[in-house]
Amino acid sequence: MRLVPCALVPLLLLAQAALGATFQNLTLATVRPDIASADGAKCLDGSSPGYYRRLGSEPNKWRIHFRGGAWCFDSDDCYQRSKTFLGSSTMLGPNTGDAPFGFMAQNESHFGNWTLVLVEYCDGSSWTSNREDPVVVNNTNVWYRGRRNLVAVLQELEAWNGLLSRSTDIVFTGTSAGGMHTYLNGDFMASFVTSQARVALLPDAGFFLFLDTPGNLSQLQNAYTLWNATDALYPECLSSVAEAYECLIPKNALPHVRSDLFALQSLYDTAQNKCNPQDAGCNATSAEMRGYLQGNLTASKTPKTGIFATACRQHEESCQDFDWDDMTVAGVRLETAFYDFYYNDDLTARFDVDWPNNPTCTVGANHGAC
Repeated sequence: MRLVPCALVPLLLLAQAALGATFQNLTLATVRPDIASADGAKCLDGSSPGYYRRLGSEPNKWRIHFRGGAWCFDSDDCYQRSKTFLGSSTMLGPNTGDAPFGFMAQNESHFGNWTLVLVEYCDGSSWTSNREDPVVVNNTNVWYRGRRNLVAVLQELEAWNGLLSRSTDIVFTGTSAGGMHTYLNGDFMASFVTSQARVALLPDAGFFLFLDTPGNLSQLQNAYTLWNATDALYPECLSSVAEAYECLIPKNALPHVRSDLFALQSLYDTAQNKCNPQDAGCNATSAEMRGYLQGNLTASKTPKTGIFATACRQHEESCQDFDWDDMTVAGVRLETAFYDFYYNDDLTARFDVDWPNNPTCTVGANHGAC
């Protein structure tokens, strides 16, 4: 699978479907002009980053979710993206429609009373880009400020409700490109928290193996230069790879994560694993994913890690109630596994059986995206 724009159409369509389900009881906001200016925050088109928020009845406990939507790897692709909601906050929908589901649901059993923030994705680089000057395409400025957008959102949430200084609990979560961001930037986000909050990371479908194939590496190298993503790399990772851009690959970054981490990942992720599940090669790809997850989490520096790796053929597993509430691995439901990880320090690494032997997988349903 090559990471050319046409190969990303399914992920973009998933993101568009997510935008269509705008959010009841959530308020749309953009980063305040003074904060955006101070931090240099800009979407690809130059607009201020946007997000949705809802104050919970436990206001100092936070679920902060980073949306997915693939990436842009060259200046023309990013220019086209800047004209969509994945590159501009000016196209975000109003606060009407269905509530978010799964882990983000207002009626979630254990975390539903927490303050909820859904951070929109408008930089195309999983919040890693940090280029000072814009790139001009067709007489139009295209900005690469994902890292600064991230800082500005954190500062905005501090000004709104004391995220950094008054929080007691924070779960940073993300799906797809947002899940990859959670691996890459989790420790960076945690470093801004000045309270004694418990901080945990919940990346969903962000462990992209296909970034590490020869054809994709050249595209990733070009994107790394375009994005100027150096600041987003774990310093310890740089000494363990041949080229700096390889630290954008989750399997290379994961061993250097220090924050508490609960990895949620399908071993048959349909955004990466396009094989026929009846073929032997499909289970071989699943086994490769299993091996990297197990080995890299074991090698990681985080004191607390959990894994929930399913055999369900889908991309994203925290977005719908029927996945979050009912999906099981080894007889344990996903929502129970994360609750026990967070509150009871259950660090079990749960790996599923091979496809199609998990009857709790919901086949053919809309699993996201969120």
